[in-house]
Amino acid sequence: MTRRIALCIGIALLVGGVTPAASVSKYPPGPPYRSCPDTLTLFSVQNTDTIAAPCHPATLDTVLGVRGIITGFDAKAGAYGFYIQNAFANGPHAWTGVDVFTGATNYNSSVPGTPTGGNLALGDSVVVYGTTQEFASGTEVEGPDQSQSTNDILIRRINSGNPLPAAKVGTTHDFNWTAAATAEPWEGCLVRINGPMHVARTAQGLGIGANQFLVVSPSFPNDSVMVDGNTLTTFGAPPVSTNIDFVQGILDQRSTYRIQLRDANDIGTAVPPNLIDAYPLEDNTLRLVFDKNLDPSSAQNPSNYQLGSVLSGSTVNTAILVGGAGTRVDLGISSAFGDGVAETITAYNIGTATCPSCVSSFQTQPFFNGVMAISMVQAPDPSFLGSCQDRSRFAGAGTSAGDRITVRGVATQSYGSLSYFEDAAFAADLRSSIPDRRPGPGIRRRDRTGEHRRHHRRGRAAHAPHPGADRARPGRLHLRRLADPQHR
Repeated sequence: MTRRIALCIGIALLVGGVTPAASVSKYPPGPPYRSCPDTLTLFSVQNTDTIAAPCHPATLDTVLGVRGIITGFDAKAGAYGFYIQNAFANGPHAWTGVDVFTGATNYNSSVPGTPTGGNLALGDSVVVYGTTQEFASGTEVEGPDQSQSTNDILIRRINSGNPLPAAKVGTTHDFNWTAAATAEPWEGCLVRINGPMHVARTAQGLGIGANQFLVVSPSFPNDSVMVDGNTLTTFGAPPVSTNIDFVQGILDQRSTYRIQLRDANDIGTAVPPNLIDAYPLEDNTLRLVFDKNLDPSSAQNPSNYQLGSVLSGSTVNTAILVGGAGTRVDLGISSAFGDGVAETITAYNIGTATCPSCVSSFQTQPFFNGVMAISMVQAPDPSFLGSCQDRSRFAGAGTSAGDRITVRGVATQSYGSLSYFEDAAFAADLRSSIPDRRPGPGIRRRDRTGEHRRHHRRGRAAHAPHPGADRARPGRLHLRRLADPQHR
């Protein structure tokens, strides 16, 4: 849900007074010239034809009690949200899905003090109270004050475990990335296209961004469909000409239409997985993240991994696919290096769950070894002291992000999305505290036995901007609580 906000200041000089601000309405009951029922439907929110949907709210109108089943989450750091859709016994209906934008608050995780408490899941039936909004031509429901830094949207969970609404099965012509007439009715809904198709373009620019690509069908060679592997998940663009058996996901509009993948199960490709992240969980445990669900046999073979310091005696001893399935692998390692030493991990010969024979070539990710004390990260880089620069040696060049680091500390204070951590032995070193900005509510303050691990890229580029600034996504931040004692 990346958003750019331009600050525009306009001054109008009017003779005899100032034009009043446009009024907004509340649904239900709507303005006086409409008679709307107590329950506002998604059909009314999405369908702009006021003959078919006489209770369609205008942009910035208040909407109360919009109900649907959660079909997908935007849980990537920076700006959060989820999609809801209505289910029908006779199959999918147009105009019945919408994006619920929750700003800096991730309802896919814990949100204390709210009616649901957070931890929403696919299949939850929820009712949303907020304001309608148009972002890049896509309809959203968001908090009444329209600020992404405040959590003023109201969400109630009715029940859980519902089957997801059926996907609308269409063609590349139906969901052409520029075809408003056929695609617009299914904005916010689950859709699916069955093959044969192939990847036609991956080059970025002219509307295509990172992890996005166009597919075409031989039946409709002039119709291109954008597949977005970046907004709701991280799925690398397959090579041009890769055959696609099917693609499904949530159709949305961000100037152009795109099918947003929710995970690697939303597309059928015969391509290898890509290693996209690596960071320590402990001094002897390394977490690897891939962009596709993995073949358990090859993913759990330790001989398919190698540390950069292998010639110094470092070894990979075990490989465990987390939960037995998925995209994450935990490696048990013995490192010849100490904490804070630059290291790499290489993975190869690993297949996907749907194509075990589609094995990866050599792929490498850098990281700094071990779980470090905060004082180590805060220590000045001696090579910059001569120029009077107090920089961490783990920072990237200039203001760019460095490689992955993992630190352990005690959460001492939070101010909204800004949290502070310090080493348990704070008095031993005055350089033992660090701030960390993360979207959503700050981490609760804990006593000294409550530790937190932060896995992130050191440097300003990895820090989230102020939540009210924009919806641009920062580098990912990973949080793992080691203990959960009673907080202060």
